[in-house]
Amino acid sequence: METLSLFLSVTPSIKYLKIIGCGSLRNQAFNGNQWKDFIEGKLRSLDKFQFYFQTQRNPQVDVENVSSIINSFSDSFWINSKQWFVACDFIRNLRQIRLYSIPICRTDFYLIPQWNLFSRSTLTSTTTMEQIQKLQVNLSSGMTDENLIHKISFPIRDLFDLSSPSIFPQVDELHFEFDDQWPMNLHELIAIDLSRIVKVSLNIYFDQDSRHQVVIDALNDVFQRMPNIHTVYNMNRTVNAKILCSIVPSHIQHLQTKVKEIHQMKIILQHFQCLSSVEFDFLACSPHFPKTIIKWLKKKQILFEFYCTQYSLQLWLDNN
Repeated sequence: METLSLFLSVTPSIKYLKIIGCGSLRNQAFNGNQWKDFIEGKLRSLDKFQFYFQTQRNPQVDVENVSSIINSFSDSFWINSKQWFVACDFIRNLRQIRLYSIPICRTDFYLIPQWNLFSRSTLTSTTTMEQIQKLQVNLSSGMTDENLIHKISFPIRDLFDLSSPSIFPQVDELHFEFDDQWPMNLHELIAIDLSRIVKVSLNIYFDQDSRHQVVIDALNDVFQRMPNIHTVYNMNRTVNAKILCSIVPSHIQHLQTKVKEIHQMKIILQHFQCLSSVEFDFLACSPHFPKTIIKWLKKKQILFEFYCTQYSLQLWLDNN
């Protein structure tokens, strides 16, 4: 922060400042009073100030830090003179704090279940996250609590009620992380306009011995509400070809997924008839996989180009 302060000290005429970074609570970045003194003394022409700061994991961080931080951004300089508003979140399980200006200045955001979040803001009215385009959601059983989950205050119960405004109206890319022990329906934790989604990343862990049909059905329901989706990334090897085909709409155009057997690649290529590109990532060194699939595609008289290694195969398909 000292280096940044020295740099800003020689730019007194700056009118717009945007900062994104990490630091500790000892850093000036988390102290509104120090920012006020610096701006009044060195940046008198500053009209717009946007920032996003996040601490590293710290077991000593708690909710009291949030209240202290918010209080330092709550005087007349911030609220009345500049009308710069901030929000501060304490993520309980990660022991982290994130502090950001409102509206948020990032295009990506990590959505935390409300039971795991202590949040305060200097803005009294509800605000939407209109700048967010990419949303990451972790709903693994380690991130949720079946007893606490019903205490969520985030206004997202009516996700599919068109009369209910979306919290994230501009999101077009989703990243899901969860396992088959997740206790809720998927749509109850996401306040977005699903019709805008074009890309989805899946990181789902399925225990081979567990009953995961509930999660598959929930995911299928959510994907059916994404008519414009064209790209899917499957990041976990426990989601096999059969599960993937039962979840993801067949009209997608781009797919990246992990596979461990040749027949899984054939299932995927036969099911997703609209694919223009696909990348198969092998779970082990498998130099014979590409040769077998290339021979199979030629036999099917499918036009394609490819790039392969011992660990992956990329295909560009002509499905016209």
